Amino acid sequence: MAAQNDARKVLAKLAHDLRNRVNTAQLNLEAAELIAGRLTGTEAERLLRHLRIVAGELSKLQAAVVQATEKL
Repeated sequence: MAAQNDARKVLAKLAHDLRNRVNTAQLNLEAAELIAGRLTGTEAERLLRHLRIVAGELSKLQAAVVQATEKL
């Protein structure tokens, strides 16, 4: 029983750390999107497209972390 509680504590800490990392990444992504939005031309469009892909993947990761946290 103690080992199970220890494992849950470790997983809860991991989930907390992951949430913090995801939040930091999202803030940086938003800043990059703002900067890219000021650019013009084909390169800017490509950059924005890739940033949107990253944003989508971060959202999926955040949802997975939240879901895993709720199961703890």
